[in-house]
Amino acid sequence: MKTQHLVFLTEHLSYGGAEVVLVEYLQGIDLSKYDATLVIRDDLGDKNFLLSSIPTGIQVIHLFGAEEVSQKIHVTSSFRKLLVARLKDILAKIDAPKIIIDFSPVLDKVTSKFKNENVILWMHGDKSHMGFMERTKYLLRIRHYKRIVVLCEEMREQMESLFPSLKRKLYIIPNPFNFDRIRTGANDINISATDQELMKNNYVVSVARLVPGKDFQTVIRAAKILKDRGIKYTHYIIGDGNLKNELQSLIDTFNLNDTIHLLGARKNPYPWIKNSLFFVHSAHREGFGLVIVEAMSLGKAVIASRCPVGPAEILGNGAYGKIYPMQDSIALADLIEEFLANPAEVVAFKEKSLQRANDFSIQNILPKLYKLLEEFE
Repeated sequence: MKTQHLVFLTEHLSYGGAEVVLVEYLQGIDLSKYDATLVIRDDLGDKNFLLSSIPTGIQVIHLFGAEEVSQKIHVTSSFRKLLVARLKDILAKIDAPKIIIDFSPVLDKVTSKFKNENVILWMHGDKSHMGFMERTKYLLRIRHYKRIVVLCEEMREQMESLFPSLKRKLYIIPNPFNFDRIRTGANDINISATDQELMKNNYVVSVARLVPGKDFQTVIRAAKILKDRGIKYTHYIIGDGNLKNELQSLIDTFNLNDTIHLLGARKNPYPWIKNSLFFVHSAHREGFGLVIVEAMSLGKAVIASRCPVGPAEILGNGAYGKIYPMQDSIALADLIEEFLANPAEVVAFKEKSLQRANDFSIQNILPKLYKLLEEFE
């Protein structure tokens, strides 16, 4: 018998780490036990790419239509009032006890209007960059949530340090993964002839947006160090972003066009990961490090920066992969050289990667969510 109605909130369903994770939950949740509604703030039309992945048993409602979004309703004085009114109208039509899961989030600036509801906030990012005033304002915004889900122990410790008053509200649930989906994608044969030729090379791969937080500058500087040591290799970077021209300029400056290749975004990066020698992840900060687990699920050895929050914890502080200090291009170069010179070590990490990735399977994560939901029964 269904006793609870879950109302998931998200700003949109275009491609993004948090949105992909939300879809994993919606596809995995037991709909024989829970009713579920997905409330999407913005109707982005075809840009809500993941909408087709929502199970048919879940009702989907948009708060703001495509025309309103195109007219930039978000910057109008009436936006928050309309958001609250429309969501309350949706909630009023649900008779069963409700649990609101603010996944994107949608309510963080209007939580006081829902303080009598059971609302859970899902945290997706590092907050260590916040100054005192920013933290103070943020705390005022999120204090009305009944529970706050964090993705790993490191994030919990950080939140306790930054916001001590929230300590009892924090609850750890790592991101879940449907590895069947990832492995099916990795075996996709619908790949262009040009990409097929590129994949025939022996290459190292990175997959991330070309934005400041991903720190590809350190990857490029590490390649320059290795070039100066006389070490030749190929490193493909899959992703796009506003730093593309800056990064290409740095590649040109160091004369690394035969080593580092910015290939742009790919709808399906998994074949590139599967066919690589190993995976490199460089970042200043992370919300978790989804792509690290995805690479590990494909049996790839991983090198990652020790950035907040997630990567070091995913890699077991070195037990399941190699970790280097943030922005340390020499340390990264040393680890890349080590893996290139020792294929047997790379192979040895295959089983370790697969073993660790399994900890994050949707089957292992869903019971943690159900345990949290039981608190509201």
